[in-house]
This record gives sequence, structure tokens and C-alpha cells, in this order.
Amino acid sequence: MRLVFTISGTILAWAAVLGVLFLLRDVPRALFVITHYILNISLFGILTYLLRKADVSYSAGNMMMLITGSLLALELVYWKWINIADAARYLNGIEWVVPLILVMGTVYIVALFSK
Repeated sequence: MRLVFTISGTILAWAAVLGVLFLLRDVPRALFVITHYILNISLFGILTYLLRKADVSYSAGNMMMLITGSLLALELVYWKWINIADAARYLNGIEWVVPLILVMGTVYIVALFSK
């Protein structure tokens, strides 16, 4: 059940980020990218904290790998096969990889220090 909670939470957090970014698609580029970074850090930090409070007892490293692996799979499927036309309009490769690294660090730190 904890696997279902973790993957479902990752999908919900990713969908929330995607929804907000869709709403902000016409803002200046710098603000868009910074908002993307902040949203990822905030939502995945909150997700990890809530999973810990829901007694999802993966180690910090395993939780990091599960959440970021699920996020990576979602991103690849969505941007490479479902929404190819808009992929270049929103983020380039660096702007896509940096938030993933930030999510990895955030999930690990929050998982390590919250029980």
C-alpha cells in the first residue's frame, strides 16, 4: 500500500506542477523557470513529509529513488510521447533536469529528517 501512496502522490504533485505551469505559460521566461523550480521543491517536499506522516517507512534513499524515478517516468512519457508539440515551448533540457535534481535532494532531506 505504501508503494501505491508514494506513486499516487508523485502523480498528483506532478499534475499540480504541470497545471500551474500551464496557467503561467504566458509569463516572462525567467519567472516561469523560477516558479517551476520553487513548485517542484515545495510540492515534493510537502509530499514527502505527508508520506512520512502517513507511515510510509521507506528509507530516505529508497523514497528518493522511488519518487524521482516515478517523476522521471512521468516526464518522459508525457513530454516525449503524449505532448511532443509543447515540450520545447515550456522547458529545455537543462530546465527539465535541474528540478529533477532539486526534487531528489528535497525528498532525501525531508525523508531523512521527518518521521
